[in-house]
Amino acid sequence: MRVFGLIAQAYNSYWKGVVLDLLADPDCKAVTISQISKRTSMTHKHIEMTLKALDVIQYDSSEGYHISVPNSLIQAHLEKKKRIAADKNRVYVRPADPKKVRWFPHHARLLHKRDRKPL
Repeated sequence: MRVFGLIAQAYNSYWKGVVLDLLADPDCKAVTISQISKRTSMTHKHIEMTLKALDVIQYDSSEGYHISVPNSLIQAHLEKKKRIAADKNRVYVRPADPKKVRWFPHHARLLHKRDRKPL
């Protein structure tokens, strides 16, 4: 699998979890894509793609699009979160030595190239 495919898979997996967390919230009985966008800072396009990937957005000719989430999907998501939280050995990120991390904005690299003098 190409690197882009892995990045897209991680991105989609993360946002599916975020959207399911929001939809699992008891305070969100009726929610719109705009409300999801405000709460998550996701674009409408990415929310629609995520809802389609979850297969929870449906079209009705009289009402238009609406979100319909089966309880089994919410329960499966909550069970997965509990399993992950219960696994104490799970490592989420690899620690990095701050002394070895160097970051330059992209435009700074171009400036440094310009300032270098040929040998």
